[in-house]
Amino acid sequence: MKYIYDIELNFFDDKLLEFYEWEENDLLDIIKKIPIFKVSHQTLYDFILFNPIVNEEFLDCIYKKCEIYNKNSVGFIDYAIILCDETSAIAVEFNSDGKTIAKSKLPIDSELNVIEIANTYKESNIIYKKNKIKNVIRKELRKEEKIKKIIKTEIKNLYEKKFSEKLEYIYYEWKNKYEEDIEKIYKELMEIVEKCELDENVIKIYNLINLSYKKNR
Repeated sequence: MKYIYDIELNFFDDKLLEFYEWEENDLLDIIKKIPIFKVSHQTLYDFILFNPIVNEEFLDCIYKKCEIYNKNSVGFIDYAIILCDETSAIAVEFNSDGKTIAKSKLPIDSELNVIEIANTYKESNIIYKKNKIKNVIRKELRKEEKIKKIIKTEIKNLYEKKFSEKLEYIYYEWKNKYEEDIEKIYKELMEIVEKCELDENVIKIYNLINLSYKKNR
């Protein structure tokens, strides 16, 4: 079995974040060593887009082969590997039933290193079956998602607490026109946030909301 050594991974069970989207407060796993499997492009694509289930034989093969630094000692992730083709790589974690439960991208330098090493390997034929689609292709970066979520939460809170003046103000700042119908304001703002891209106008509204929180503290 082939391994890569001393890399950082950022496992999530509901998304697959690019390395440049990682944040300081993420709980990174510092990996001492982890198995590498070179696979076909289709297999890698399936593991990125779907949540495949591998068989018991494969689980037995990789059991506790992933070593992780844990403060001053070394622990294990029971079932974790890196899959790569000739252009990209991801880390995948399974549970004891063989189900994919988490995934992580690799830092750029680690990914390039994995690809370079794996190019000398033969492709592995991993037997798996596709599960339902879960990791949809994300159209927004993590920061964009967070900003839009904060804006939607604030609009909803203002609406539910009947803070009409604040809602009217946000609406004016966004649409550059006055509106007194709170139901209409709420509906339009929520639709705008859902569909808009992260532009200067959205950032302005986000900063207004942050400023209002600071004044209230």
